[in-house]
Amino acid sequence: MASIELYINKQLCEIENPETFSIYLKRQFLNPAELSTKDAQKSYDITLPATAVNNTIFGYTNTEEVRGKFSQLYDAQLLVDGVKIFDGKFRLSSITKKSYKGNLGVPAPKTVKDIFGETMMNQAGKWELNNFKGFDSISEYNNAEDSPVIFPLVLYGLLPKSPKENGEFTGKDIYDNSVTLGLEDFYPSVNCVEMLKNIFEQAGYNLSGTALADERLSKLYVSYKNPSDYEFDWGVSKIWIGGEWKHYRNNTKTFENKYVTDAESRRYIVNLFDSQNSQMAIHSDNGGNITTRNKTTITIPRSGLYKIRFNVDLSMLTDEQLLTHSQRIGVRTGTLDSSPIEIHLVKNLDKSLNEIQFINKFALDNINQDIKDDEAVFPEHHRVNFIDPKIDKNFLCGFAFGKHPDENFRNPLNVDYCNPMAISGGRSWDFDGGNGVTDRTYSAVYSPSYLKRNWDKKGKFIVDLQNADTHTWRNNNISAGGIVSQVVWLDKEDKIDLLTLANYKFSQYKEKETDIFFQWDNSLFGYSIDFSLEIEPFNHYRDWLKIDDDGSSTEAMDWDKNDEGAFVENQIDLMKSLPSEVKINDWIDNFCKAFNLTLYNVGGNRFNLDIKAKEIARNTSAVIDLDEKANINQLSNQPLNLPSVYELGFTIDTGEEGYVESIAKQNEQAELKLNTGDDGGGTFETGSEDVNKQTQTSNFSYCWYKKLYNSKLHKLLGLVFMEVPVIADHEAWENDYDYKEMLSKEYFDKGQRFWYKSGVKELNLRLGRTATVALVSDEYDGNYRQKLNYRNEPDTIMSNYFLLLTNQKHYTIVNCYLSPEEYKDLGRSLVKLNGDLYYAAEIDGYDPLGKKPGTIKLIRQI
Repeated sequence: MASIELYINKQLCEIENPETFSIYLKRQFLNPAELSTKDAQKSYDITLPATAVNNTIFGYTNTEEVRGKFSQLYDAQLLVDGVKIFDGKFRLSSITKKSYKGNLGVPAPKTVKDIFGETMMNQAGKWELNNFKGFDSISEYNNAEDSPVIFPLVLYGLLPKSPKENGEFTGKDIYDNSVTLGLEDFYPSVNCVEMLKNIFEQAGYNLSGTALADERLSKLYVSYKNPSDYEFDWGVSKIWIGGEWKHYRNNTKTFENKYVTDAESRRYIVNLFDSQNSQMAIHSDNGGNITTRNKTTITIPRSGLYKIRFNVDLSMLTDEQLLTHSQRIGVRTGTLDSSPIEIHLVKNLDKSLNEIQFINKFALDNINQDIKDDEAVFPEHHRVNFIDPKIDKNFLCGFAFGKHPDENFRNPLNVDYCNPMAISGGRSWDFDGGNGVTDRTYSAVYSPSYLKRNWDKKGKFIVDLQNADTHTWRNNNISAGGIVSQVVWLDKEDKIDLLTLANYKFSQYKEKETDIFFQWDNSLFGYSIDFSLEIEPFNHYRDWLKIDDDGSSTEAMDWDKNDEGAFVENQIDLMKSLPSEVKINDWIDNFCKAFNLTLYNVGGNRFNLDIKAKEIARNTSAVIDLDEKANINQLSNQPLNLPSVYELGFTIDTGEEGYVESIAKQNEQAELKLNTGDDGGGTFETGSEDVNKQTQTSNFSYCWYKKLYNSKLHKLLGLVFMEVPVIADHEAWENDYDYKEMLSKEYFDKGQRFWYKSGVKELNLRLGRTATVALVSDEYDGNYRQKLNYRNEPDTIMSNYFLLLTNQKHYTIVNCYLSPEEYKDLGRSLVKLNGDLYYAAEIDGYDPLGKKPGTIKLIRQI
């Protein structure tokens, strides 16, 4: 007789007489009617005697009132002839003075819900790409052979474009030189397996299994998905741009012609970022935050405190530089005492240039004082003049050079007529005055103190910002300069502009050689500007600023110290690109459902992600031969109880452009017929007479692709430039809708879809940059082939990952004896019966002692 050992909580139980002891097991491997495989084990009732050993094991629950005695699960292992055939739990069902009765079973293993609970995908921890340098890093990851992430071109709407001179846009499927792709147009697609491994690792678990080794799954990427207002952190890095501007450029023989004037106050204004005579050099912009198509635009990547370091050198036009030209505004020589000149760094320019005013005032409206008052206060010589938000709430910082005719613009403590300017870091003095300033500003620029006329310290606007000097200098009467070091709060999507303004007036000029007078109705004291602007991400929180409502600091701040809340530069966190409104356990369950995978805890901190179809025995070298152990004369057959049809598919938004476009392709007359589009789904008919059908719909979406052409001619010739995924509503692509109107619509919240990297393409992007872009496809052609649809065809998800049977199959039921080794191998080995090979679907009543046969359900090999 076989030797049997039952261990409860690692202690060997006493079972009295082995000849009278009975234990019967039931195990299920496969249920084809449910599109799934299962390995469920349990036993029928087992009775153990109440011996001293067993009483100790069960804690004397037969003699004492122990709370929860029937809810406790005991670890249990069953060994027969030294072969472990069961490893699970034992639960008591009945207790008497003489015995313990209970059942062996395998409880539901720990699930991902037990681990992650309500945690959302984007809260799964950290998955950082360090030293991320914008387009260079995008190219690097896209070129890598096996990359955890790729950055494909995906149309979450329309291609970003600039209009032609007549204001019109080229065709929606034309990729030409009007396309203005930037960093934010290449959202990450993460590798599914690498993502799951990272998520489990962050939670302290190891993930392994057959799915991770399957190349069709290990090469699979999933698209980006989030609400359209979700702020994906592209990482932050220093923005550094330098340049120069001149009224007249010798190399191009051109006067500045992109300027505006205000005749009433005789102001001349130029936006240096939208100027004919500016020359720019981008020194640092890993985040792709500077655009130069049509005009230079700096876009702030995310909200927070930024360090601005702004340097300017200004030179007045000299006689040697003087040139004449037929202009509405003439240019002539002058000095720093001839005319006021201001330079403004502003955000979100919300007014026309001719509304820009001189703001370097030392009285109302900038500060609540009369400049003639003995108690009036002024900045120290060459120190910052704080600009009240009432003057311009979008002003950041800048410089004032030259003498203004209005004494309210002159600092009596600074005879050089030059000083820095910066927005005040507190509330407006007229905060409750109904002037539109309803919130305080957040800024800090070093300031020792404002002084009275007699140089007495007033104690106003004392800002202790250490290691960040701000001052101006005047070299002589024709050149000056300055530096501003400012910590200021900027919001995501703030746009930065750089302005200069000066006075102009009537003038005439006599040409020396010809003695001919040239006369202009207006003339300007010519000048040139050299500048360097650095905008560096600094801190996530306003609290770093220690500035009170009156604009003075409450404690010292150090430009070089940023201990808490600091931005991490040149780094993006891929976890933050995952869906913010999807729970981790829901995503994983849906992924398993989409590819017919099983995820289970194998003990401790280990999880296995396996392909269910691969769990079905296929190896003919491992066969359990029942010909000598079963009586084929007693076998019987039962139907599989299959549904008539298996229907597999995706969740489809029928309003998407890809679906609507596919309707036209599938109908000869391009008629839009309801529910006739390509949805990637498929059906499998079993031949069963059962009228029911079993439907399984993946929460992910099918992916459609859009062909792009270089021109209308190429489109007519069928010359495709590239084919890219389109994730957008049909309305964006309808010709009836204006391109400019639809350009603002984005569809990042559509269902996620899967794809494979199919290649790369070098693209010219805005700013004259290039990047290697990943191309993606719904097909994989490696050692194994895969098509990302559920059609009933070779190499699809249906055929590769689902075990589908026809009604030609049935259960073959036979009584048989199995050795412990054979029982252990059921489900992993094929079964041989009467010369045919079978899969084991279920065994019932297995007696490990071999006193009676068990009943086994078999399905002939597919």
